[in-house]
Amino acid sequence: MAAMIQTLQARVEALEERSRRDRAEAQAARAELRAMRRARGAAVTSAEPTRVVVSKSSEAVLAPATVAPEPVNGFAGPYAAFLAGYGFGPDAKPAPQPFGVPGTLSQNTSRLSALSDARVGAALGYNRTFGDLLIGAEGRVRAAFGQTTATVSSTAPSRPLPFVFATSCCGPNAAVPTSFGNFALSQNVISSAVLNRIVSGDAAVRAGLIWDDWLFYGRFGAGADVLRSVTTRDNRGTVTCVDPTVSVATTPGGARSSSVVGCGVVSTGQVIKLSDALVSPYAVVGLGIERNFGPVFARVEGNLYINLPPSLVAQTTSSTSYTTEIMGAVGYRF
Repeated sequence: MAAMIQTLQARVEALEERSRRDRAEAQAARAELRAMRRARGAAVTSAEPTRVVVSKSSEAVLAPATVAPEPVNGFAGPYAAFLAGYGFGPDAKPAPQPFGVPGTLSQNTSRLSALSDARVGAALGYNRTFGDLLIGAEGRVRAAFGQTTATVSSTAPSRPLPFVFATSCCGPNAAVPTSFGNFALSQNVISSAVLNRIVSGDAAVRAGLIWDDWLFYGRFGAGADVLRSVTTRDNRGTVTCVDPTVSVATTPGGARSSSVVGCGVVSTGQVIKLSDALVSPYAVVGLGIERNFGPVFARVEGNLYINLPPSLVAQTTSSTSYTTEIMGAVGYRF
């Protein structure tokens, strides 16, 4: 009887030892399986059941299963892009009167055409995604190729010599001027103002909705145009009488008159140019569509620029003006 009890006790101890080994092996197998499921893109795709041995005497059978990769959003992260498009300037405004051309002259005033132009540029940005929502920031710089010109031409009637400029009545002793200042014998002035955009830059916030490889977004930002203004006054058509010669005559009725009968020097005008740089601030709002092709993307968008005083046509108006733009882009995500 004692021998039988010892035999049974030894058998129980052996079974307990084997059970402890089986539990340790099962725990190791489960840890390995969890690590496989956490790995991005790992999948168990075998058509046959996968067997994981947990002990020498038993094994666990796993049915065919697939571990889906974690979703990777193609819009998140930094990017760079090349931009190209066309801008449509504000409505034409009456041209200025450069150099203060006198309003008493006969004038032919042109209208300042819209500052429309082709433009190219570059952008750098960064996006963060929250499910199907996107928030990003983007900075841009653009160069443009257009300009607009306003002209003012003014003329005055010619004054042939002798030119009577003062009379007095009555009697030979009546006082009349005996000198006269320099004056224009004829006047023809052409003034022009040329305005062109040198460079533009802005920073904007983007917010959008992601659908598959597509992004539908809006943008809002602020920036400034750097403009160059060149104003020219062509006064070569103006003839000036310098140091006039004055003659005093008495009429048979006793009236006396002063008149210019000659000029010490007759001079003509010249061409004068003035150049200036303007900084025109603006706000911008826009809508666009973007599509991914792997790390490369393409987009098209429309923008409305609200040009704040001094406005895009700062030489013609101090009020707010509006400019529209169609812009395309090709870029790369890093």
